[in-house]
This record gives sequence, C-alpha cells and structure tokens, in this order.
Amino acid sequence: MKCSVKLPRARMLKVRADISRSVKYGQRVSGKYLTVIFVSPGIIRIKPGESAEEIVRNQPKLTVLVRKKCGCSVKRNRLKRIAREFFRLNQDLFGGCAAVVFDIYNSIDDENCFKNEMESICRKHYTSAKSGS
Repeated sequence: MKCSVKLPRARMLKVRADISRSVKYGQRVSGKYLTVIFVSPGIIRIKPGESAEEIVRNQPKLTVLVRKKCGCSVKRNRLKRIAREFFRLNQDLFGGCAAVVFDIYNSIDDENCFKNEMESICRKHYTSAKSGS
C-alpha cells in the first residue's frame, strides 16, 4: 500500500494569468534567497460555486518560481521540492492567504539556511497579519 504525502495537484496554482496577477498585486516579503508573495482573496480566479473565503479556509494554493541562475535543473527542482514540502508542513503560517508564491532568485549554498529563511519570512508575515487583524 503506497501512502503519498506530497502536495495535492488541486493545491498548486497553475494558471499563468493567476500567477501573473499574484506577482503583480500580492504582498511581498523578501529575504536573502527568496521573496514570498502572499496573495489575498480576490486576486486569483475562483471556480463557479466557490467563494474566496472557502479557498482561504480550505486550501490556499502554491506556486514556486526558480530563476535559472540558481543552478542546474537538478538543483532548481530540489529547491522546488523543499519549498513545496515547507508549504505542506506549515499550513498554519499561511492563514488568510488565497495563494502563496515562492520566488527563489539567488543560488543557495546551504539548504538549512534556506529553510530557516523561509520560516522566518513566513513567521514575520504571520505575526504582522495577526497583529493587523
């Protein structure tokens, strides 16, 4: 019996227009290696019969953008897997978002530093979102 713990396809933001709108209108928090873009409800399109609040409550979506200067394809795909796994395991940090975009733009030497930076950026946004509400 195979047990899959990967992020479901329904949780991935795949539509190019939605990704472009998210990058343009989302709230950015930057670090040394990456920028995390938090997308509020109403920016991405929703399916008929769904409300923006349902998307936020049930399943925020994710996309990971990795620039070519981050390394060869093996390294870029590894960074995508790390970002998706972080998103899957830390759903509580993304409350109130309809979607999250990880934009990785610098070459990463140490994966632990990269993971710590992702966590610190998301915690910074989470605490500011909690205090702002």
